[in-house]
Amino acid sequence: EVFRIINHKLATETYHRIIAVPLSPENFVSILSILDFSDETGPLPKSHIILEIWEVGKDIQARLLYNGQVLPVDSIIPNQQDLLTGLFPYNNFQSILKQKGYLSKCVIPGRTIW
Repeated sequence: EVFRIINHKLATETYHRIIAVPLSPENFVSILSILDFSDETGPLPKSHIILEIWEVGKDIQARLLYNGQVLPVDSIIPNQQDLLTGLFPYNNFQSILKQKGYLSKCVIPGRTIW
């Protein structure tokens, strides 16, 4: 659902600067586990993940922040994250998650949701 919302905004809007998508607790923990987050206590109360979408030249880049700190994505897309900025290729990130089965279709009669 998160990627569907982002992809729609990228395809239809030329003026957006920040795309904010609230996550349920289940999605929050899923994202942390996909990224090999291994804190046994889990996320702290009022924790947050921000998925930033950046347009850099003609490329769409992304950055994940957890409680204001850049989250490394090397466990998913090795050697593609800029160590200084934390940016990584959005399309590669989405493709890898899809290949691993984390992005699945939910088919509702008359409508397909990613």
